[in-house]
Amino acid sequence: MQALIAGNWKMHPSCPTEAAALARAVAEKAGQGLGWVVFPPFPLLTGVHEALAGSCVEMGGQDCSTHEAGAHTGQVSAVMLRALGCSYVLIGHSERRALGEHSAVLKAKIRRALAAGLTPVLCVGESAKERRAGRAEAAVAAQLTECMPADMSDEREIVVAYEPLWAIGTGAVPEIADIQDMHSVLKGQTKGRVLYGGSVAPGNAAAILATPGVDGVLVGGASLDPSKFLAIGAAAC
Repeated sequence: MQALIAGNWKMHPSCPTEAAALARAVAEKAGQGLGWVVFPPFPLLTGVHEALAGSCVEMGGQDCSTHEAGAHTGQVSAVMLRALGCSYVLIGHSERRALGEHSAVLKAKIRRALAAGLTPVLCVGESAKERRAGRAEAAVAAQLTECMPADMSDEREIVVAYEPLWAIGTGAVPEIADIQDMHSVLKGQTKGRVLYGGSVAPGNAAAILATPGVDGVLVGGASLDPSKFLAIGAAAC
């Protein structure tokens, strides 16, 4: 299975010119032996798609609506993302869950994404409190169970990204043994790829990507620096 190197740009960069330059810098040197995808903010999708044209790097949206169309101000549908050139969409990132998105909403978003021809990347992860209490694996397994549509024809259509909440943007990373244990649990629940996310950087990428059960990484801040993002991908080769 080809490793997937995914970059979540979050609310960066600030203008289309910067976004296109970042996309081109990645596209020009991204290795063909890997899967690559970047997740720009919605207003930058068109320019990034043009900058990635002809390359092996794909594009995704950072979220999608539970609705296909209608009077839903401020929302973006999975159908719209697909029309703009997206192949993937993030679902349930912790920064979205913090706004009150619960499992039923995330499940509905997954259904919309699949119906539109997108690959959902479902984010799951435990809090620091759950980790300290020894409930990390149970909490994450429950998140996955609650969000996965029961009538899916093929679980391989969904990518799961394990992102411990306490590791996102903090520089803290779980022990490799803990990453392996969690990915083993998730692999027992889904046939799709399982990525690790949370303070992934060039210095720790090789060890993480070599861990059994890790099929790629979801990169945050380091994905905004082409040299760092490409170095993380190189660690998978």
